[in-house]
Amino acid sequence: MTLNSKNGGVDHCHEANIFDRQTLQFTVKLIRVQNPSLALRIQNIIAPGSSLLIAGDEHPRPEDLYSLDLDTFSLKRIVETLGEVALAMAQYTLRTNEGDHEVLKQTKQVMDGWLAYARQHQDTRVLEELAG
Repeated sequence: MTLNSKNGGVDHCHEANIFDRQTLQFTVKLIRVQNPSLALRIQNIIAPGSSLLIAGDEHPRPEDLYSLDLDTFSLKRIVETLGEVALAMAQYTLRTNEGDHEVLKQTKQVMDGWLAYARQHQDTRVLEELAG
């Protein structure tokens, strides 16, 4: 999933486990307070020299692509934590009429990407169990 800031939209890659640096950085920003260890794990994915980098070079760019292969527990915690953060942000915005609506939109887009990855991950596990 890529967060496309040029047109405010999201471009989806063919594989739901492909994320760009910008999306992963935004995820870290969102979950850092709620779950620092999980945020650090994602931050390590985009660290220089990461073996998960599939499109990009040694110069970090927002559009660098990473192929993720997270375990079920970590993926579940990311989705749950993003959900908690998004709910808190939305409730605050509704209650106070303050808050950044663009950040809320980006949060939803990032959440959609992680949910797509979780669905793909779950489908893959079911197929592996049926085959094995």
